[in-house]
Amino acid sequence: MSILLYGQQADRTHENQMLRAFIDALQVDWAHTGKDIVLIANSMWNGVELDLVCILPTAIIIVDFKHYSGHLEGTENGPWRVGGVEVKGGSKKNPFQQLRDNKFAVINWLKNNNLLSEQNIGHINAAVVFSGPIDGAATISVKASYWFHTTDLLRCATTLADISSAELKIYPGDIRAILDCLGVQGILHYYGQANYPLKLISAPQRLSDSEQKYMLDSECEAKENQAKQDVSQTAVIHVPRKRMSVLFKSTLVLGCLFVVIAIFSQLYPNKGHSDAMQQLPSLESQTDGFPMQLEQIISPAFQQSAAALYVDQEVLV
Repeated sequence: MSILLYGQQADRTHENQMLRAFIDALQVDWAHTGKDIVLIANSMWNGVELDLVCILPTAIIIVDFKHYSGHLEGTENGPWRVGGVEVKGGSKKNPFQQLRDNKFAVINWLKNNNLLSEQNIGHINAAVVFSGPIDGAATISVKASYWFHTTDLLRCATTLADISSAELKIYPGDIRAILDCLGVQGILHYYGQANYPLKLISAPQRLSDSEQKYMLDSECEAKENQAKQDVSQTAVIHVPRKRMSVLFKSTLVLGCLFVVIAIFSQLYPNKGHSDAMQQLPSLESQTDGFPMQLEQIISPAFQQSAAALYVDQEVLV
């Protein structure tokens, strides 16, 4: 189980002490349940300050702390007493009326911010948590008992574990949206909560039915960070090319070039030679004044274009 705490510290010492004891009780009883819980302490909801709002995968529970112990008695409309001492409900007559108004404050806040619009937010629960221990119970209607609960610090973990609704499913994106709209930050002062960043999908993205696993596992966060660190520190090994392979390729290319030249020279050994020689005047046609001067024979026949074909070659005349 992971407990993530948001909001702010209380102005009263006993409320901070009860918050710490409340979280300690949850840690002891829920350590191996695999459930996760987000706590929002001392925050304003539609103009009403609430001691604590607990968000679970299938429940939202409004909690009000009372620093009393002893025998509890009371009704929905009359005063409450614990150990013979009257218990006020803030500005209301009793804690039941106080928590009823607090529940509607949360419902109206969610409606005004268009949050959990696809959920049955009428199934939000509320609980009075006494410092305790207490015994006895207030007399309330069966209908009210579905959402209203009384408990103490010794039994609060069990009470919260039993609260669930099939018509209320809180996804990670919903929690992120609620925290953003409230503008609350994580409480740095240690109360026993898990002080690591809340890993949530950005609203309004939702998970599919096969992905509805609550994504608040600190181990997943740690593994992800470790994987990123390992990747950043991994040395990139460059394998150099072997020089022999490069030389071999170069030699192969040059060899092929020489073979092509040799084949071409065999196929066309006298290319240009016979053409130029045909331009020479016939010696037999020169009957008069023989022998002729070499310059007279070569000069008219060997033009610059023809002579270029015989550079570095012997010419038999």
